[in-house]
Amino acid sequence: MIKNNKRLKELLFTAPSWLWLFVFFLIPTVFVIIISFRPADVYGNIGTGWTLEAYRGIWTSDFTKIFFRTLKLSLYTTALCLFFAIPVAYFMGRLEKKWQNMFLVLIMVPFWTNFLIRIYAWKVLLHPQGLLKRFLVFLSLMNPDASLLYNEGSVLLVLIYTYLPFAILPLYASSEKFDFRLME
Repeated sequence: MIKNNKRLKELLFTAPSWLWLFVFFLIPTVFVIIISFRPADVYGNIGTGWTLEAYRGIWTSDFTKIFFRTLKLSLYTTALCLFFAIPVAYFMGRLEKKWQNMFLVLIMVPFWTNFLIRIYAWKVLLHPQGLLKRFLVFLSLMNPDASLLYNEGSVLLVLIYTYLPFAILPLYASSEKFDFRLME
C-alpha cells in the first residue's frame, strides 16, 4: 500500500511536466511532420494533397552544402569551447572561494542580458562601417574591402561567445569538487 501511494505521488508530481511536454513539444512536432508532407501553394501557404517533394529537395547540392557547413561550424564550436572552458574551469576550481564567486559572476553577467541583444551587439561591433573595422583598417591590419561580418569566422566567434559559459559552468561545477591534494 505504501509503495502504491508513493508511486501515485510521483505520478502527480511529474504529471504537469509530462503535460507541458505533450502540449508544447509533442503535438507541435507531429503537426510539423504532417505539414512537411503537404505541398505549398503559390502564396506559400499549405496546399492540398500529399507529396514527398520537401524530402526530395533535401538532397540538392545547396542543402548538402549548408548541412556540412553547419556540421563543421558546430564541431569547431564544440572543440574550441572545450579548449577554452577546461583551463578556465580548472583555474576557477583552484581559486579561493571569494575569487571563485567573482569569476562566476563575470561568467554569469552575459546571461542577464537578452540573447538577441547580445547577438545584435556583435552585429554592431562587426559591422562593415563599425568602429572595430575602422580601427583595424587604421592600423593596417585589415584590408578596407574585407568584411568582419557575414563570414564563417564571425559566425564561429559569436557561437563560441554564446556557448562558452555553457561549457565553463558544468566543468567548473565538477572541478570545484576535486580534491587537488591528490595531484601532489
